[in-house]
Amino acid sequence: MDLYLAHPFEMRYEVRDWEKEFESRNPVRLVNPFYDVAREDMRKFDEGLAEPRTIKTSDEGLYIVERDLELINRCDGLLAFITKDKESLGTPMEFFYSSRILRKPTYAITHDMDGHPWVRGLATEVFRTPNDFEKYIQTHNS
Repeated sequence: MDLYLAHPFEMRYEVRDWEKEFESRNPVRLVNPFYDVAREDMRKFDEGLAEPRTIKTSDEGLYIVERDLELINRCDGLLAFITKDKESLGTPMEFFYSSRILRKPTYAITHDMDGHPWVRGLATEVFRTPNDFEKYIQTHNS
């Protein structure tokens, strides 16, 4: 099973570390839009050569959006890290697209928005921690 891994830009390092550990223990492939596809903008951010969110043209923005939507289309579902602490426009858009437009399994990991009506209304399942999600996967994919 492949799940698109939606998460705020600011969480990319911690999510990437968790992703690698998770994949080593589970039969699920997480498709990380920041690191599992070639992204020159991410390389520049990570090397300190560019500031975050410095897309200059609508063509650049549209390219990233279309690529992310195509990745979601190809995956079996979506896992989103959602938090009030980190600003993200992409994560809720991806979450909505997977759940309501594609009607795919859509999971949320959130410690502070698990009672929000949009999270509960769109998510197939909601988890408070990554460990809770991993336990769910291990019991539902055996």
